[in-house]
Amino acid sequence: MNLQTLPFNLTSISAELDLSPVNDTIKIAGLAAMNPATTSDGHENIVAIVIFLATVAGTIAWVRSYFYMGMGKKCLPYAPMSFRELIKWSLTPQAVFGALDIVRNNERLINCRLRIPVPKGFYIIGDYKLQREIFMNSDKPTEIYQQLWFSKSKGDAFFSPMGSHWKLVRKGVAHAFSAKEIKPMSARCLERLETILKTKFEKVAAVGGTIDIRNETFHFIFDLFMDVAFEYTTKDEDFGCLMKAYSSVKESFFYKQKELFGFISHFYFPWSRTRFEDYHRAFAEQVYNSYVNNPNKSDRTTLIRIIHENDELTYHQKIDELMMFTNAGFETTGNAATNILVLLAKHPDVANKLRSELSETSDLLEAKSNTYLQWVIKEAMRMMPIAQSARKPNRDIAVKGTDCIIPKGSICAMPQIVCSRNHKIFENPDSFIPERWENASKEMMESAMPFAVGKRSCLGRALALAEIETIVPFIIQNFHLSVASDEGAFDTFPFLSYDKVQLRCTPVSN
Repeated sequence: MNLQTLPFNLTSISAELDLSPVNDTIKIAGLAAMNPATTSDGHENIVAIVIFLATVAGTIAWVRSYFYMGMGKKCLPYAPMSFRELIKWSLTPQAVFGALDIVRNNERLINCRLRIPVPKGFYIIGDYKLQREIFMNSDKPTEIYQQLWFSKSKGDAFFSPMGSHWKLVRKGVAHAFSAKEIKPMSARCLERLETILKTKFEKVAAVGGTIDIRNETFHFIFDLFMDVAFEYTTKDEDFGCLMKAYSSVKESFFYKQKELFGFISHFYFPWSRTRFEDYHRAFAEQVYNSYVNNPNKSDRTTLIRIIHENDELTYHQKIDELMMFTNAGFETTGNAATNILVLLAKHPDVANKLRSELSETSDLLEAKSNTYLQWVIKEAMRMMPIAQSARKPNRDIAVKGTDCIIPKGSICAMPQIVCSRNHKIFENPDSFIPERWENASKEMMESAMPFAVGKRSCLGRALALAEIETIVPFIIQNFHLSVASDEGAFDTFPFLSYDKVQLRCTPVSN
């Protein structure tokens, strides 16, 4: 191709798009690749060539994305952020709140485009109506979810497009989350709360200590989920090793990948993700083999039974499913329960009212029918929506009120917090007010999408809610919670949650 025949000026495009970091990398990599004297051995030459080719490919994708408007379709405006700024911003725990800040500083950017070099563009969608339309007409962008979960697998239902394999697995495992299966799970949850969590809380309270509520909640739900879904009795080292590997890769993702090459290497080179997957896969195989060799399998339709008896899945695909459900099964629920308990500790008036309302419930397994409990859960999920979804539209989506479109095949990040803290829909959106749901408007109800909507919505929603509706009432009925001097921080990887918050717990006197 003759560059002189292109209908645009590359220099002006570079200036407008702030391609300086890309240009710098091209220059460095290009010089190193063309001049062997600048490197100490052949390996450095290979790395330089790889960097050069990856950067050229990224630049081409960027130009293709930028000139999509030239095909007669107008796209959304750009967020006021250069590529270099975007990379540093996106790889920090504050990224989710940053999206909220962008919209609050300029409401015109409630739906906007980011300067990320991907075909068809990368968008942030904050309008709830547009989010819902995209949810109903899209699939998951596997190129994002694949890297986020640090897995090499291409075949499990969480990552794969909505094809025959996805339908096969989704339909099969859905039985494990039916009302018939969830009720005994709730009973088992209550039993473990009485024998394990209550005892631990009482010991801490007796010495005036504090509890890392996220760690304790994670550990409890991990053990519970492995028991009821996988018929596996965990050992202390199982949770410890998994969280250690998880923390190491999280640290690498956020704090060691802040520059351009680090960003590229994380997504295109496998060695930065192997530790987590190696342990995770070995653990999934251990769980599966334990079930296969168990002579006393449950007669319930457990998740592992469904996966094991599915003859259309290969051994490796079964392990892939176990890996995905191991993470999804305890992380989402653990983060949601943590957020609710921390918010109740920060708002003792709400906790006291909930405790009073629950006092009229004799059976905790029936607490889910308590109206005020449902308001508390809904409000906590509005304040701290755990999932930050991304989708790839399967058709052009028109942006109502404008002449813009979201192109088919583009990537749309849809931070729920932008919808759920929209001041035009929620009065005092940053305040924790469960009573607001007493007379909720249609806009309020439709703006709250903590589990997403559409065919790719959260499969384990019913199980997550059943666990939360058991854990939260049990703890509130038995303990007064308060936040210690260290209020911790926010974590957004991969879910929005309070992290390292120390809570004091005092037994409720009868």
